[in-house]
Formats: sequence, C-alpha cells, structure tokens
Amino acid sequence: MPPLRYAGLGAVTALAAAALTPATVAAAGPDPAQAASPVQILQLTDSAGRATEAAEAGVDGAEPMQSASPAASPASSSASQDAANGAGTSNGPTILRPDVVHADGVAAEGDLDPQTDATVLTDPLDVDPFLVAGFSWQGSSELPEGVAIYVRVREDGVWSDWYRDEPSAAGRDDGAGVPGTEEFITGGADAVQASVTGSDSALPADLRLILVPGEPTGEEVLDVADLETAPAGPTAVAPDVDTGAGHTPAPAGGVQADDASYSPRTEGPAFVPTRGRAGTVPAAATAEGPPVAITSRSEWGADPAYMSWDPQDAEARHVIVHHTVGTNDYDADQSASIVRGIYYYHAVTLGWGDIGYNFLVDKYGTVFEGRDGTLSASPGTMTVGAHAYGANTGTMGISMMGTYTSVSPSDAQLTSVGAVAGWFLDRAGVDSAVGSSPFTFHSTQKYSAGQTVDLATISGHRDVGRTLCPGDVGYAKLEQIRSIAQAQLGHASRWVQEDGVWYYRGADGTAVTGWLFDGGRWYWLDPADGAMATGWVRDGGSWYYLGTDGAMVTGWLFDGGRWYWLDPADGAMATGWVRDGDSWYYLGTDGAMVTGVVLIDGRWSGFTDTGVWTGYTTAPQQGLREILVGPTAERESLIETMTSVYEDSGRTYPTQALAAGGAPTPRDFFTILYDEAVAEGVSPELLYVQVLKETGWLQFTGDVKADQFNFGGLGTTGDAIAGASFPDVRTGLRAQVQHMRAYADPDVSAASLANPLVDPRFDYVRKGSARYVQYLGAQENPDRTGWATAPGYGDDLVSMMDRYFG
Repeated sequence: MPPLRYAGLGAVTALAAAALTPATVAAAGPDPAQAASPVQILQLTDSAGRATEAAEAGVDGAEPMQSASPAASPASSSASQDAANGAGTSNGPTILRPDVVHADGVAAEGDLDPQTDATVLTDPLDVDPFLVAGFSWQGSSELPEGVAIYVRVREDGVWSDWYRDEPSAAGRDDGAGVPGTEEFITGGADAVQASVTGSDSALPADLRLILVPGEPTGEEVLDVADLETAPAGPTAVAPDVDTGAGHTPAPAGGVQADDASYSPRTEGPAFVPTRGRAGTVPAAATAEGPPVAITSRSEWGADPAYMSWDPQDAEARHVIVHHTVGTNDYDADQSASIVRGIYYYHAVTLGWGDIGYNFLVDKYGTVFEGRDGTLSASPGTMTVGAHAYGANTGTMGISMMGTYTSVSPSDAQLTSVGAVAGWFLDRAGVDSAVGSSPFTFHSTQKYSAGQTVDLATISGHRDVGRTLCPGDVGYAKLEQIRSIAQAQLGHASRWVQEDGVWYYRGADGTAVTGWLFDGGRWYWLDPADGAMATGWVRDGGSWYYLGTDGAMVTGWLFDGGRWYWLDPADGAMATGWVRDGDSWYYLGTDGAMVTGVVLIDGRWSGFTDTGVWTGYTTAPQQGLREILVGPTAERESLIETMTSVYEDSGRTYPTQALAAGGAPTPRDFFTILYDEAVAEGVSPELLYVQVLKETGWLQFTGDVKADQFNFGGLGTTGDAIAGASFPDVRTGLRAQVQHMRAYADPDVSAASLANPLVDPRFDYVRKGSARYVQYLGAQENPDRTGWATAPGYGDDLVSMMDRYFG
C-alpha cells in the first residue's frame, strides 16, 4: 500500500480488548480505512458524457479476464498448509478469512468482458483506503440500454473479481437526489479499478466514482497525475458460486430462540461453569424495547451535518428486506464505519439527505439504527426512508450488510433481521408475519403510483422494485426471517431472572437448555436446569467462552493473562496454527497463544511478543535447565502463584475426584505438589507445569482419569492404555517426582530417595539420562530417551515455566 496522501489521520474510537488481535493491542493504531480522510472522487465522464483521460487510461492495455486462482499459503509446514486449505478444526489448524463473495448481476457465460470490452476502463489505481464505493451521474436513474458499470477492489493485497454495480432501485419517493448505483462495501480497500461497457455515445453524463472512508472529512477530486498505478492481473467477473462466506455454523446441538421445531433436551453434555451463572443482563434481553441490542445513530457516529431531510412518520405494516452490494470481507470492528460510509453516500453523494434504510444488520448480527427517527417512531408507524423507491411510505426497510446472491446470510444476521422485523410488526398490531395484506405504491417503478397489490408482510426488495435485491439466497431466506419474526409476536418466549440467575423460558414456561441462539448471539444454558452460563464451558470436546452477559465470545480473547482464539464461525477454542489477517499465530494444546521460540512439528519457529509468527529459526540460545534445582520463591509465595495461575485459567478443578484423594481445593493440591517436589530436590515449578501439560490442566481428557491420581501419564502408551493408578493425590505426585529424579540423577537409587519408593516404573529409567528439562523430550535428548516422544516436549515445559514463573 502506498503512503497515505494525507498525514495525521484521526484515530478511531478505541475497541474492546477482546475484539482486537494481540498485535493491535500492543501497538494500537487506527485502521486506515476507518480513519478521518476526504471522500475521493474520480471523474469518468464530463457533462456531455465524454470519457475523461482517467476513464480511458486502461483501455489500450487491457488483458482478458481470467478465473480467480486460490490464495497461496504463507507457511510451508504441513500444519500451516492445512490451515491455508481451510481444513482445520478447533483441534488443529484453522480459520482463514472468508473468500470474496459476489454481487448482484453476475455475468453469465457470453457476457461482455469488463476489461477487453470496456468503453471506460481506468488504470488499477492506488488510493487512500476506503470502505464504501459507488457511482453517480446526471440524467435518468436508469442507465442507457447496453451500458453496464463494473468495479473491482484490492483488499489485503488481493484483487477481487469484477462486480457489476447496478443502478439503485432505492431513493426517495419524491425523486429528490441524483442517480447512482447501489453502495458497494469493502473490508478496507486501498486500490480500485472501474469499467463501463457499452457504446461510447451512450455513456451517462458526469459519471463519477466515489470512494468513502469511515470518517469522511470533505471531498477531494482525484488528479490521475498524482496517483500511482497498482499492479493487477486480470480477474474474472464474479461467478455465481457459493464460497461459504457469511455462513455461521451453529455449535453442535444448537437451536434458535423460538424455533417451533425445538424441544428441550433432557440429557446433554457436561456443564462446566467457571465464572458463575448469574452474569449481567443477557445481551438479547430487553424489558420493553427491541429484542436485540440496537446501535443508535449517536453510537455509530452519524454526522448531523449530512442530514438535510427531516423525519416524517407514516402508518406502516410491512417490512422490506435488502442487502448491500460488495465483498463480504469486513470485520466486526469495521461495521460502524461502513454504516457511516453508506450514510455519507446516501445523504451527500446521492443527495437523499439521510441514510435510506431504517435498520442495517452486519454479518455478526449487530443491528444499527438507520434513518433518523426510526427508533422513536410510534407503534404502528415508521419513519419514511429511501430504501425502496415507490414503496418507502408504509414500510420498514432493513438491510443485511453483505451480498447474498450466491451465499447465505449468517444465522446471526438472519436472527437479528427477524427479531427486529417481529418487534416492529408486533408494535403495529400485526398478528401474522407470514401472511400478506394490501399495499399501495406511491411512485412508479415496478408498479404504478396508486396501484394496490397484496404484498407479503415481510417482502424482499425485488418484490416491490426492479432489482435482484436481496440476492437469490437472501430472498430464499425470507421464510426463515418470517418464522423468526412470527415468534416475536405476542412475546412467545422471553428471558427471566430468578434469584439472580438468568433463564430463557418458552411460551409454555419450560426453561430452554443447551445452546440457544437469540438476538444474533449464542448462549449456553445448563442442561440440568437451564441457568445461563458465563465464562468457560466445554461441550462436545470443545471449549467455549461466554461473556458476562452470557453471549458467546468469538475472535481474540484475553483471559487470565493469556490470549486465546475462538473460532469466529462457531466459537470453539482453537489450537494449533491460526491465520488472522496477514499474520499466523500458534495456540498450544491448552489454547494459549505462544510467543518466543517454540519447537512445532520438529521445526523451531519464532514468534513476537504479540504472537505473530516471524518464520522458522534455529534452536533458542538459552541455557539448558537443570531438573534438580530449588524453588525460585518462598514456599507460600510459590504456592499462591501456582493457585492463582490455575484459577485464572478458567478451568474447573475436579473437586469431587481429587477431594477423595486428599486435595479438595487447588491450593491443597499445589501445596502437596510443592512439598513432594522439594523433598526430592526436583524443581516444583517443573513438576507444576508438567502436571498441567500431562493432564490438560487437570481436566483429564485423555486415557488417564482423575480418580487414578496419575498426574504424569506414568505407564500410559496411548491406544486407551490407562496406565498406573495410585491410592491418593500425594502418592501419585510422589511417584511422578521419583520418576523425574530417576531421569535427572545418575546416582539415585531406591534407598537414596527421600521417601519410600512408589514409582512402579522407577527401575525402567536409565538413571541420569535426562539431567535437563529440555532433554525430557526424547527427540531433543542426545541419547534419544526421555519422558515423552512428542517434538519439543521439554521445550514446551521450559516455555510454560518462563510464562508462569518468569
């Protein structure tokens, strides 16, 4: 990306730490596309419809379009390659950013090539980053026959396919404003190329390309002489292929709130609360207002200076569902800035005086207030918008942010759209969201002004205008939206708080249990009694994290002094390689992000302090760590540290099992651990991290179970071999310490041990074969012996010791 032409861009509003990557927390800086900068305007034709020099700059050198090729993986390891292929799960490599999805009006076979058949074709141009693009012109709102407008953008260094940007079928019913295309949203683009096909004698007058950032500060007409040409090969016209972007899979066994087909489960997976079950008010719960949280105009930063259209309410009993145009490759933290960009494009560029939609919903289910006055409209009325020309009066317009011609809106998005629609209809006294009623049009487009038709209560834009909106897949989802809306009528289900604990009760009063999808967010309700959980929970072999409001967290999470990555698709905690944006990260088996130099799959990798992978490297230049060393702190201080690290991790201590062995609390357990390690001269810090590593933080998810009191995997070989069992916690830890001393001390014998021998495998160890912690890993041990054969086993223990004890 070239340097910004405007220095000193204003900083964006600080984001919550959980929504940021570790790198951005360490070096917070504004997203350039969201920062304050001018709206960029590129003039493509003059007032007579003649192409400008900029508009013809790319015509002579145009290359034929090609099919888009898959992105290459930046890492060559097998784990990284799996991640690049999108093959990961929460137990391994995972999570690539969604592929680009495709716009309305995709080209069919035999259509014109927007490069070689262009009448207008700019060079691919480096520009200041922007979030919303569009085209405006003078004259008729319809383009002349045969004329089509295309655009492609570069996001994160990759050029998108060509998108056909259709003339907008929206606008004020009074016709105020200028003609233009639908808004085209991006995930933060920094280069653009425009094309117009058709006769050069039919080009619209004063055709302009508009590029809007998240914080517009005036306008700048671009001088091509000041711009750099960006390298760009040919790309295809967006094909009608489902890439899977925008789809949000449910956690296993999940249900949607008010799903008529749902019956509460009587049995379910183990419930593992770690932060209590009361929490704050659920994110979806409201007393009187909308059933989902709505970001108001003041909250998303609507500039009142752009408002030149006074709100006017009208009786309304219908909902029109829309989608925007553009790539779906935006992040949650960009959504508000995109809404600001759409606001500017509608209010200023197209001259409507305000944003056209009453509500907008991003792919994460977040709802934004659109047209001024929408939230304050009286029941049964709605502020007249500019979302569907001829059908604005008497309807509520709600737009799904994204393009849904060939891919599905996310479950979160559909649920929020349905919930808001149901709330609006319920206030209007409508008793059926799946029915229809008469509607009279106010301007002529698809129907004539004054014409009355029987219109579905919840309709798509294409039902009232000449458009493909909300896309073929989006339109097919209207039945689901209607079903969700219907459940809102009469408040069939609701959140209730009883004795400080939140529950979700169905229409019959029964508490819902298991996973619940409500208000665009997932909740975990105790399978035993339906109590809403907060903190870490485990379900189906995967860990999830629920915030204090009960809603499932996704993306980066900072908890207990460590970073975790929670799959944006289903919320499951990831392990292994993860790619976020342009950077790779690695999460340990406990889900925590690694830093420093780590041995992974037999190769040393370097990571910054913020977890970003810097590439392969040599073994760390650090001294070998002795196993037989004293503690690094006083007894009480070290036990306190061990206890705090464990409790802050969010894991649930197996109280029932370990209490039977003499350690009812974590502090009891770590006190025994400390005393047993010190008695044999073994580092208590080493014994601590090995116990956590071998038992999965005392969760015992492998072959060994908690009631065996075997904390070091003694005698286990895989293949469901449970290994040794001991009568209590102290004996199990003593056996592990004796086994450790056998590896570290060449002169040890049963007679020289501080306590009677209890390790059943003591005699099998070649004494003194692993004096150093690193050599507990057989692959790093010069004698190829050790506690475990996994690559980097001892190095992982050293990393954990450094992380928790400094």
